[in-house]
Amino acid sequence: MDAHIELKKIISRKKISTVFQPIICLSDGNIIGYEALSRGPENSILQSPIKLFNAAETYNMNWELELLCRTKALENAHFLEKNKLLFINVDPLILTNCNNKLNQFVFILKSLKLLMLHKLYLIVLRIDLRGFCIGVYV
Repeated sequence: MDAHIELKKIISRKKISTVFQPIICLSDGNIIGYEALSRGPENSILQSPIKLFNAAETYNMNWELELLCRTKALENAHFLEKNKLLFINVDPLILTNCNNKLNQFVFILKSLKLLMLHKLYLIVLRIDLRGFCIGVYV
């Protein structure tokens, strides 16, 4: 299947899954939070996050995919332990190029935060998929 068609289908049907990677404190081994990681549908040509986000960039659908991934991460975070950090990866270009659309994400963040009063939200800017990132508090 064509990657562009598959990406449109994933976004329109909201077929992103979220997995939560524990973040461990090295000094005591306790879980201090979780990083929300997005995946395409199982058995899709875009199941891999690298292929998924590369396709979004190629077809100029970054914002649509970013918003879907962030929304799904926040919706699925309700079962996580309270009083833990939640790390959400965000492409820095979204923060600089889509200011009006970013308000939609901030609204979602604020509205879902009501369901998770004990969580501190930390947005992690995705510089690249090899793991280098910086954090910004919201």
